[in-house]
Amino acid sequence: MANPRFVLRSLDTFVLYGLNNLPPFGSPGQAAIIAAINKEQGRSLLARQITFGAPTPTVNDSLFNTSLTLTSVPGQGYKGAFTVRYNRASAALSAVLNNVVVPGEQTFAVTDTHALIPIINAATGLSLVTDDIVNEAIAPGSNSVDLKASSTSYFFLPGSTFKVYSGAVAGDAWMLFDVTTLTDKMGTGATGVLTSASADNTYLIDGEPTLKILNAGTLKIAMPQVFDSSIPEWTMEWSSRLNATTTGYANLWYMHAGANNAFVQRTGDAGFGNRIQQGLQMATANDAWNFPFGSVAKNGVLTRYAAVKKNGVISMFVDGKLTNMAVGTGTAYTVKGFPAGAGVVNNNEIVIGTLAQNIGHIRISKFARYTIDYTPKPFKDPSFASIAPITDALGFDPES
Repeated sequence: MANPRFVLRSLDTFVLYGLNNLPPFGSPGQAAIIAAINKEQGRSLLARQITFGAPTPTVNDSLFNTSLTLTSVPGQGYKGAFTVRYNRASAALSAVLNNVVVPGEQTFAVTDTHALIPIINAATGLSLVTDDIVNEAIAPGSNSVDLKASSTSYFFLPGSTFKVYSGAVAGDAWMLFDVTTLTDKMGTGATGVLTSASADNTYLIDGEPTLKILNAGTLKIAMPQVFDSSIPEWTMEWSSRLNATTTGYANLWYMHAGANNAFVQRTGDAGFGNRIQQGLQMATANDAWNFPFGSVAKNGVLTRYAAVKKNGVISMFVDGKLTNMAVGTGTAYTVKGFPAGAGVVNNNEIVIGTLAQNIGHIRISKFARYTIDYTPKPFKDPSFASIAPITDALGFDPES
């Protein structure tokens, strides 16, 4: 009988580049390694045909930090074994993993980190498995936790960590309006009309051009698919850098259907302390809810806003922080959310502007995206790289 042969050309078969190289093809753990081999070699290697060794740190290897031996199972069509050397990556540097906000209320509902894995996968589209993460207890009342990569992970350097928060619901937006092309990327057909406003390639938000609105200028977004603000939950998000100040009224965000307002953000006059405030119809002082700052504080400052409706109230987040408000002319900033009211079922226009400012893209979701503090991120989906081949290895030999 011939001795099993090792194919030396397969020693450097695959390498993981960077931190976005998480389990590709929707396959977890060992299945991802098999999928990568099959994709590169044009094979149909099956899990039953091989056994996996443990991912092992390499010694005196300046190119790769991990080796992995795959051994054929007798009677399954192959013989011998081969080794894959590649680089496991530090989870601490992952733009995809760090600061993930998973669905939840103010604190985690689960009690250990392994129970978070399916929640993280659902929120990110990844395929992490229990072998990737050390199982540790989550302290009661926690709204953030550091997850540690296990020595058994095929993708992460053992001991490297990434942070996960509770509080946001992941999902597709209803509208993602591009303020430079004046179109909606989500396909609602929304379009924009400009008055004293134009695209600005010199001031960027999240690396993308903005819309520069001059004093008394506006962006009017017409929505052929109306937005129903009476639904139980929604989230409106936008970014703004004010380029001027005012001591009077100026609508900064105005969603409506005719005379019926669904949501308004504006600057107040001297009676309101010239503060930035929000509300619905805002017909009386007690319908206006004020931030502890006005246009002077935000002049020249990039500020990210999110208005979130949930449980009958609208909460306001500023730069990812849940921000208390004061009602009317009062200065007690103790209000975490103001009454959402009955809502307006046929909102067909949003008007942004009046006060000079640069604004970024606008996102509207038909769910409460945030319930606790979060880290604002660009309005775009992460891209995932995959295991990248670096040689033309053959893999296993057919059994004779």
